[in-house]
Amino acid sequence: MKYVEFLGLPGSGKSSLLKALESSGRIKEGVSFPSEGRFTFFRRVGLRFAARQRLSNQNSASSRNQIVRTLLDGWGADIFSTFPELMSQVCHELALTRDIGREREIVFNYWRTRLAVYSHITQVSSSSWGIVDEGLSQTVMSTLVRKRNNPNIAENTVSDDVQALMALLPKDRRVVFLEASPEIVRSRAKSINWYSEEQLDIRERVLRDIVQTIPGQSSSLLTVDACLDTAALAEHVLTWLAPEKRNGRFV
Repeated sequence: MKYVEFLGLPGSGKSSLLKALESSGRIKEGVSFPSEGRFTFFRRVGLRFAARQRLSNQNSASSRNQIVRTLLDGWGADIFSTFPELMSQVCHELALTRDIGREREIVFNYWRTRLAVYSHITQVSSSSWGIVDEGLSQTVMSTLVRKRNNPNIAENTVSDDVQALMALLPKDRRVVFLEASPEIVRSRAKSINWYSEEQLDIRERVLRDIVQTIPGQSSSLLTVDACLDTAALAEHVLTWLAPEKRNGRFV
């Protein structure tokens, strides 16, 4: 199965685009992995947090058993051995991240979960697509934004770290970048009290560095206008993902 990931600022419409692709009925042979899906969510937030949620929200026995199985399945436990150089760099970044609240744990679980999703998708023997609304490039942004919040870290070093992390990501990825104007993103973020303007500014700068590195890799990049109607965006993405025969090979 081929791996496709979305990349963009908060509020740019990544999850909405994934839902539009699902509802289009044209990716029924593919698989989507929403970042807020139940089991992806529990794997991402970590064992202790999910256990507390389970105890405070006593639903049916079947639901509790499903959550327990998710917590104990060891999903993504082998990422250190599968991606040793990448995880070594991630640990270096985490060591320079301020240890406030659960920041380091959250970032580590981002990597554990999203690398496990990537491994799962690419190991499935199929010609279809595995599509995630927040993937590995997005995790680079999440990691370095938190590092950038350390007042002792110079901004130019974060740009260098973007290069280092992006160079270590798996190459066989297709990236859809949802490009949104700062004004649009800020208006959407303010409407639900997501991030301050300063936090969005940091994300914009890190994201700009990430996007600039992708063409130099073997990954493919599609940039779309996030202000378009989601149905139009979905159509654009589906056209881009459609097999095209070049020199006897489908790409």
